[in-house]
Amino acid sequence: ADAAASTAAEAQAGEATWLDIELSDAETGETYTLANLTGNVVAIEPMAIWCTNCKRQQDNVKTAFPEIEASGVTYISLGIDPGENPDALATYAERNGFEWTFSQSSSEFSRALSDLFGPQILSAPSTPLIVLDPSGEVAFQDFGFHDSEKLLGILEEAAA
Repeated sequence: ADAAASTAAEAQAGEATWLDIELSDAETGETYTLANLTGNVVAIEPMAIWCTNCKRQQDNVKTAFPEIEASGVTYISLGIDPGENPDALATYAERNGFEWTFSQSSSEFSRALSDLFGPQILSAPSTPLIVLDPSGEVAFQDFGFHDSEKLLGILEEAAA
């Protein structure tokens, strides 16, 4: 909650925060910031292509995705391995039938995540998840597997 409060305070003070760092959609090349997504629940899942735990979690997301999409949640799988690139992420998403946004984290964005949430947030096998509420504040942050039902509950709660 402290990280969320300080993020909101920084945003109100007009300072650039992690929400303002530009990301791009690996498939379309379209750029966006998390601040641009304010008004929606946003789920960010740090991951890596080589990570079998990530793939397992993404299969849970795939099961829940029709409901996630229908509820207006923006779901982002964030590639955090600096050895991977947007083309590889796009191929991975397409090959697995994952229809949500995949973006490659920049070193600036990864540093901001680590500063806010600690270094484990960049450990893909720990299956990290960050959920922002519609105001852009952190509503949920956890590690570990979330089956599709639990995931939908977390996202629903963030929207409330």
